[in-house]
Formats: sequence, structure tokens, C-alpha cells
Amino acid sequence: RDPAPRDRAQHLGHSHPVAVRLLALCTGNVSRSVWLGAMLTGLAEQQGLEWQIRTAGTHAIEGAAISGRTRDALARIEEFVDVPITRHRSHQITEDDARWADVIICFEVDHVNFVRREFPTASSRASLLRQLVREAPLDGHPVERVAAVAHCDPDRACETADPAGGDQPVYDVTAQEVWELAQALVTILGED
Repeated sequence: RDPAPRDRAQHLGHSHPVAVRLLALCTGNVSRSVWLGAMLTGLAEQQGLEWQIRTAGTHAIEGAAISGRTRDALARIEEFVDVPITRHRSHQITEDDARWADVIICFEVDHVNFVRREFPTASSRASLLRQLVREAPLDGHPVERVAAVAHCDPDRACETADPAGGDQPVYDVTAQEVWELAQALVTILGED
């Protein structure tokens, strides 16, 4: 577990919230992006941020439901015990999603490369979650911060592993990792 994102976020001082449209992107849109979407929605509401959040997958089966392991992993995080994600249905990223998003938050290098290949005009808005938290400049508009990292090569060391095929403890650990990164991301991008 890497404490650096949270430590880095604690050193920031912010002045006012800014409106941002975020797209959380994973492979199937049935675990990591679903968690991040729910987490960012909750944190944004709690902190009064004007964020709009969507989720999608690079290879999603349109309309698939989340697994019980995904649901249970989120419910094990105290702040999300009562969050109703069971109505979520997977969604394949579209050109409209890519155009809409100010920021596309990815979990794997392959997701960033997918955006670069399929939606080249969105390339400057796509970054790995952990890389964004570690490397984003600490000043400027959130979109500019993301662009500074998105222009770099995505770093495989910053990937968040897909829990698919794992047992419940694998899902729980991954959800906790996403939660810690989500909190740091909100601190880093939350205000101008």
C-alpha cells in the first residue's frame, strides 16, 4: 500500500471549487470505475464540488450488472455502506463520453492507450488515477493539471489491478486502494 497520494494531498491549500466533468474508465465498467464513480460522487457532494461524474469501460458488455463482490467491497468501506450501486449497468465508452469529459481517469495503461487510439482528441484528458495523484502539478485549473500528466507516457507501476476473477479479499483490497486514491484526487483536483 502506497501512502504517498494521501500525504501529497495533505500539503495542498485551496481557494474555491471548480466545475469538472470526470469519466472513470476501466475495462468492463463493473468494478473499479463503478467504485470510483460512487466515491467521487459522494466526496464531491460532501465537499460542495461542482463535479459531474460518468463511468464507462473500454470493453464493456452494455447493460451488465455488477457482481456481489463489487457491491460487498464498496459496502465494507464505512462511508459507502448504504450507497445503492446495485442499479448500475455497464456502459461502453462512446465518442460522446470522450467529448463530454474534462478528465478521463483510467486504471491501466491499456485504458489510456485505448483513449489515445480511439478518441485522439481526448488524449490530453486521459491519465492513470495513481499517476495523476502522484504527478499532477499542484496549481492551475484541474484540467490543466490532468493535461500535464496526460502528456507523459502512462506508467505501468501506477496501474490499479483488475480484481476480476479474484475472491472477495482481492475485491476488498482493490476497493480500499481506489478509495484512498479517490480521496487524494478530490483534494488535488477539488479546488483551483
